[in-house]
Amino acid sequence: MKLIYKLLIGYFLIVGVIGAFCTGVLFYTVEKNSENLSIYREREITSFVKVLNAAIIDKGKLRDLLHIEHIFNSTISKLPHIKRLTLHQQNSDTLRYSHVISTVPKILGSPSHQEDIDAILHNRTTLLYETSEEGEHLIDITYPVTDCNGKAIAAIGVAVSLKESDKILKKAINSIKVDATKAIFVTITIAIILSLIFTLIITKKIISPIQKLKKAINLSSKKELNENIEVDSNDEIGELSIAFNEMAHELNMLHSSMEEQIDLKSIELEKQFLIDSLTNLPNREALFKNMKNIPKFHIAILDISSFKNINDVYGVELGNKVIQKFSQKVRLQLRGTELKLYRLSADEVVILNPSIQTEDKFSQTIKEIIKDIEHNTFYFDDKDLEIDISLHAGISFEKEHAIEKANVAIKKAKKGHLDSVVYDETYQENRHLTSIEMIKKIKHAISNYGFIAYYQPIVDREKNIIKYESLVRMRDNQKILSPFYFLDIAKKTKYYQHITRAVIYQAFKEFQDRNELISVNLSADDIINSDTQ
Repeated sequence: MKLIYKLLIGYFLIVGVIGAFCTGVLFYTVEKNSENLSIYREREITSFVKVLNAAIIDKGKLRDLLHIEHIFNSTISKLPHIKRLTLHQQNSDTLRYSHVISTVPKILGSPSHQEDIDAILHNRTTLLYETSEEGEHLIDITYPVTDCNGKAIAAIGVAVSLKESDKILKKAINSIKVDATKAIFVTITIAIILSLIFTLIITKKIISPIQKLKKAINLSSKKELNENIEVDSNDEIGELSIAFNEMAHELNMLHSSMEEQIDLKSIELEKQFLIDSLTNLPNREALFKNMKNIPKFHIAILDISSFKNINDVYGVELGNKVIQKFSQKVRLQLRGTELKLYRLSADEVVILNPSIQTEDKFSQTIKEIIKDIEHNTFYFDDKDLEIDISLHAGISFEKEHAIEKANVAIKKAKKGHLDSVVYDETYQENRHLTSIEMIKKIKHAISNYGFIAYYQPIVDREKNIIKYESLVRMRDNQKILSPFYFLDIAKKTKYYQHITRAVIYQAFKEFQDRNELISVNLSADDIINSDTQ
């Protein structure tokens, strides 16, 4: 049997089988899905609300309420299965959410339910089923009304009768079945007629090039773009083959170029993610990534003392330059070693020792770095300015919670005015004991008027006193303690407000008969705390 007849018979069989199968699948799908009408109902209501939403929004804002009320009433009259339309909105004066428009007049002005409020606050659709006073079952869906920026500014509540909605949906489903049957029948008929026409023009000369083209397309889908189609005709198939060869060549070139660009972009993105832009050092993310891949290591955190003062006095721009010079000097100190340098935060860098140096050698290296930097001055030509910095270092030889432990050590170094401190487990215990002892001293000082106000003069450029700043100190037997020792601990207790009140009282009493100005430093907690007033 000739191929043409085989194709024709095969085509008839395929069209018939596929047509019958599609018809059966369509009827089964429609019948199966129609059992759960709630899905169709929710889609129908959602589509309706989107149209309604577009009608009541004008340039990102709600239209006037009378216009919206007219739209609601008109909609109810035309769509009998929709029993209620309501607009919920927040009152700008009372901040309460209420029914501002409704096709049920008696609920106007009443507070909105929580599901209606949630639709506005969380910009999401809420759904519940309810029964009307007449015993009719309803589905109540609330949709957020959004402005042009996607922000919810109101909510539309739609109550639909389940019974009437079911009737409409079932009628629509039956109509779909009828229309689908007609469409399938017409499609199959047209397909058979067209098969008779087009099968007659299919020849071996056409089929062979098509098979070659198909093979080349399959290869291209597998990214094998180097395979060319042999062109042995001057007709449309030959032209298509030439065009495909040209396209495959261009796609191959484009694919290679895109792979190169993707590789370069990946490298660039990884660099941006792992490199600090100010110092060009590996950043905190790079540090944590490397720490995960090293079985054992030591770390040291180097911190610039009172770096905030540099920013406050000379500005952030110069502070950044100090960080850059500081990083460069540390990097020079580490040249030729296996130690790695990272920027941890604004004024801190981390030196990672992947078990190359011993603990003693690593500690000695850190001390030498601190000594070298502190004995050199940072000079800035453009400002004709010299700045000296002081460093503290916290060292941890433990992998578990290494950063936190190094931070504990650096706090110990600052408090003891030491260059560097190696973390020890007893620091945490001593710190908690110190806090408990300090709380006792704070409580005793409050009971015995032990908090004293000191007054620091503030002068202008001519050294004239323009005002005084009130500072707090605490008397501990014969010692006078600065806030460094007690203020942070006091803030975590109920005694902090008593300290603030004592300073304010003493300042007002001292300057009540004087003409000088006095300033008292208050925190946000002091201002909002009614017990301080």
